[in-house]
Amino acid sequence: MRGRSASPLDAMGSAPRTIDSLDYVELGFLLDEAGVRLSEGQLSRLRPYLVPLRRLEAAAGQLRTKACVFARRGSAALAIDDTFATLLVGQTEGASALRDVERYASIEMALRVFLSAHQGRHGI
Repeated sequence: MRGRSASPLDAMGSAPRTIDSLDYVELGFLLDEAGVRLSEGQLSRLRPYLVPLRRLEAAAGQLRTKACVFARRGSAALAIDDTFATLLVGQTEGASALRDVERYASIEMALRVFLSAHQGRHGI
């Protein structure tokens, strides 16, 4: 019987078996390391915005860290902080640093903020 997934790798197991699915495996490992558990529903809401992993600098006030962006929606970006293993939602244009970064302990809250973020003027 299949209920809610406890592992991002399990949730991503339904990804098509193509070369592109390697991005899902890498993302699964990244999320697993950070202790992020995506349900099937959360993954389906996020799937249209998944992008190849990209490491960027993230700025929140005076704090500067590195983050791995894994989803983009306009100028909004969803990332995992490399230092603190927390979810980040911020703004970025192209490969510029994440700015206006907010940290979230809850994947659901991070997803809600990310999905409700206003689209940037330059869709990416």
